[in-house]
Amino acid sequence: MAAKERRLRAVREILSRVVDSCGIAGRLDEQRVIERWAEAVGPEVARHTSPRHFSGRVLHVTVDTSPWMQELSLLKPLILEALARVGGRSVVRDVRFAVGVLPPRSPQVPQDAREAPDRERAARRITDLSPSLESVPDPVLRERLAKILVKHVETSPGSRD
Repeated sequence: MAAKERRLRAVREILSRVVDSCGIAGRLDEQRVIERWAEAVGPEVARHTSPRHFSGRVLHVTVDTSPWMQELSLLKPLILEALARVGGRSVVRDVRFAVGVLPPRSPQVPQDAREAPDRERAARRITDLSPSLESVPDPVLRERLAKILVKHVETSPGSRD
């Protein structure tokens, strides 16, 4: 019986090992920051911006107008603090703003923060994680692993307040 008990592991422990072995923990943290951008900066700033990608620990953000870019550049220290609160200090070192066209947004529907995440956001997360899982040769296993990792990130401490 003792041998069987030693083999039982918590799903969180197994997923942590998988994340570590795939080397995607940093990408998951970056994705969490991008998804929580609006929460960090507030709805007004979020309407005029779109976080695009990370390059190293630098978050690149598209801004819809030059005046907004100027304003956000002045507010960069506050934005970095807010991002540290939602994603941890080690994730974002700097934020770079560039004027560009924002992607189309779907109409905002109020959603309680404790509700389950919508399918569109989960699908986007899986798509973002897929390149990191290319080392998994079996496509079915790769897809299931991506879904499990998304669920793990959404339920892990720090993914929401």
